[in-house]
Amino acid sequence: MNYGQVIKDKVQQKIIGSHKRKIFGNISFSDIKINKIDGFCSKLRARAGCFVRKTRNFAKKRKQIQNVLQIVQTNHNFIESKKGETPGMREGLTKKIWSWNDVFNQRLSINV
Repeated sequence: MNYGQVIKDKVQQKIIGSHKRKIFGNISFSDIKINKIDGFCSKLRARAGCFVRKTRNFAKKRKQIQNVLQIVQTNHNFIESKKGETPGMREGLTKKIWSWNDVFNQRLSINV
């Protein structure tokens, strides 16, 4: 697994530049990008009010935030497709686009 980080340089909340660094693996600096994670964070703020700011729909309990995040992640990774493919399909986790019916009726196995 390869992992890199983009660090935004700020002065008083204003971004003045950025730099990249390798965390682990053998990844080239040209492959380190943040556009996908920024897009996911934007989608998360648009879909779940508890991730925006402290308002009436602010989640007061950590478990509540975890549950909302898991629902949004499941929808993003397995249900919503772009160009006929989901992120779960690109990573080899599944071979089809799921529906909510597939999610709720999936048989789970636990290895003990």
